[in-house]
Amino acid sequence: MKMLQGGIGRAALAAVAVAFAIIGILALDRSDAGAQAETTTGYTQVSAGSNHTCAVKRSGEIECWGSNAYGRATAPAGRYQQVSAGGLHTCALSESGEIECWGDNDYGRATAPAGRYQQVSAGGFHTCALSESGEIECWGRNGNGQATAPAGRYQQVNAGWFHTCALSESGEIECWGR
Repeated sequence: MKMLQGGIGRAALAAVAVAFAIIGILALDRSDAGAQAETTTGYTQVSAGSNHTCAVKRSGEIECWGSNAYGRATAPAGRYQQVSAGGLHTCALSESGEIECWGDNDYGRATAPAGRYQQVSAGGFHTCALSESGEIECWGRNGNGQATAPAGRYQQVNAGWFHTCALSESGEIECWGR
């Protein structure tokens, strides 16, 4: 990461911003999300989206809290290995490698393709997943090219609001979209 001029001050400001973000998350009104999440133990993975957060429990069940607009915090029953909270939707990877999405489906962002995957990432208006063979498949809004995945083999993918980045098998980072 390139250090900007006056970097020590900016780093301190960034640390304060992160601290306030954490405090804000802890202070969320969870009244519309049903049961509140445990705060100390029992989870294997967590993902913060736009005004909602979801976590995978040790049992494989998903628990979500925060805003439930469009049903994005209403997790389906089942056993999952990973969850990704996006803009107005959420997707999860089942223990068998299939993807299930819920919440707002504008642009088809919550319409997961059939198949087996090793990772899923819900972005603002699109979703991307890493297939078992390491190829990336994306769906949903593609107004900035964020859902046009490059060919190749990858080990991780992360969908943002208007862009997507992936880590190749050789350790290179590739991004597309705006």
